[in-house]
Amino acid sequence: MNPFFNLWKAAQLLFVTASSTLKPPQEVLQIQSGGIKIPAALYIPKGRPKFPGVLLCHGLTPKGGEEPRVIQFANALQRIGCAVLVPTFPEASNLRIDPKTIQQIIDSSLSLLNQEMIDAKKNGLFGVSFGGTLAFIASQDLKIRDKIAWLGSLGAFASLEAILNYGLTGKYSVSQDIFSLPPDPYAKQILKDQFGHPNDFSLNVEEFRNKYSEQIEKLSVNFDLKLSPKIKILLIHSEDDSVVPWPEMTKLAQIFEQKGLLLETYLLKNASHAQVKKWWIHKNYLRAAKALVRLSLGE
Repeated sequence: MNPFFNLWKAAQLLFVTASSTLKPPQEVLQIQSGGIKIPAALYIPKGRPKFPGVLLCHGLTPKGGEEPRVIQFANALQRIGCAVLVPTFPEASNLRIDPKTIQQIIDSSLSLLNQEMIDAKKNGLFGVSFGGTLAFIASQDLKIRDKIAWLGSLGAFASLEAILNYGLTGKYSVSQDIFSLPPDPYAKQILKDQFGHPNDFSLNVEEFRNKYSEQIEKLSVNFDLKLSPKIKILLIHSEDDSVVPWPEMTKLAQIFEQKGLLLETYLLKNASHAQVKKWWIHKNYLRAAKALVRLSLGE
């Protein structure tokens, strides 16, 4: 890819992502998954008959794929030339961490690949937070594994147990060192509603591990992950993230590096879990955007 073209597209991506103008999708699909229909907004660029495809997976948010920041990002990817499919996953939009979302991601990916406008060799998944973690897990499914060229995430985690531990204690580890950071109150409340006692969020880590061991295993990325050896990985995270602490990106990177996958990681400053601030004064924002442009356009 011409470096000036890449820079121009990266700048477009960042500017549109930060824009307050939300443009509606060109189509709304109904995706069959597990006996239900999932609404999915399809954003289609203008121009050539075939486009790179991106499945955009939201995290735990009540508005699902209609969350304004998700729409902004979809508009930005559309602007640089990608066809973007944005499902609204029922459990995730009800703030539930549920393995059902994995199959919904698989079925959504197949739906995107079945669109005539999609260049089958330039198909990727990008997930935000919990959506990123489940996109990694879903991508090992045999129906889509060899059809995905790249995977990307913003604020994803490797270990659900570590996130529950952080929500309980406000502590996270880096190598052998333990650090403290007050967890985001909203995120802590979501964990409390799903995993805590009705009036007491005081389960210790061992109790959590025993009570929710099956969910922890299904909803975590580990070294047994079976991805295509040709897939490319992009990990983006904020060093100030108080929902998913940044060492989770390091854990993911270790897993992908162990598998010999082509990997890029970017740790951002002045960003929270869900919002980027003053991106224009930090080089890493532009570098991450340039990497996303290269991957999403298949260059």
